[in-house]
Amino acid sequence: MTGTAAASTPTRTPTPTRTPVITTRDEAVTEAVPFERTSVDDSTMPQGQTAITTVGQNGERTGTYRVTLTDGKETKRELVSDAVTVPPVTEVTSVGTYVEPAAPPPPAAAPGGC
Repeated sequence: MTGTAAASTPTRTPTPTRTPVITTRDEAVTEAVPFERTSVDDSTMPQGQTAITTVGQNGERTGTYRVTLTDGKETKRELVSDAVTVPPVTEVTSVGTYVEPAAPPPPAAAPGGC
């Protein structure tokens, strides 16, 4: 029997599509909150003199982010909470405003002597 070989068509096996691995984590970020400066008049200090009466100090703010990772790479970052954890202290400078009164003029000498 002489036969002809049937032409075979290669069949493709479907490649499974890879499902991305999605994970989330919370990340806290802390940053400084700069202090403000203010000045107040002080009538007990001589005019033109200044003094820092309260030293300023930076505060601290903590933000919590929900980070989404797709296959280990960051794809989304969302702010979940934001709070000032340490309030800043305002720096206060006192500015002198006191002006010493002028000395009274010396009494005028009486004419003709004593």
